Amino acid sequence: MTTIAIVIDHRDPATVAEAWRAAVGVSLRGARVIVAVRPGSADGGAGAARARATLALFGHAVDGDPDRVEADVVEHWYDGAPAPAASLAPRPPVVHLVRAGRAAGAVAPGDRVLQLGAPADVDYDRVLDAIAAAPPRVW
Repeated sequence: MTTIAIVIDHRDPATVAEAWRAAVGVSLRGARVIVAVRPGSADGGAGAARARATLALFGHAVDGDPDRVEADVVEHWYDGAPAPAASLAPRPPVVHLVRAGRAAGAVAPGDRVLQLGAPADVDYDRVLDAIAAAPPRVW
């Protein structure tokens, strides 16, 4: 079954109510629904309350964490206002694989650096262990 998350991050009550109604509509198509409302969003009034109650009655999640939703599809109702810094998801550590003779750049606190030797000296077990120890980012 497909899981669809509706993340509501909006200050207009009418838009918030519409996002809740959209979540009910998505549930009617057979998807599992998760609704996550960012703190500071409008409440959406009676229409949003009815939609929330309907979703909860049918076993859908109506109190998801907007920074940690796990779904096949995420629909974000966002009004463009910046989110408060406290609500941002923590950044996972990054493993920097640095070639021989080069310096590591842009290393944030908590990141790991693996300085690789010359190609003949590369310990591939050490490289794989470092990758497995933290979620890698490829860019």
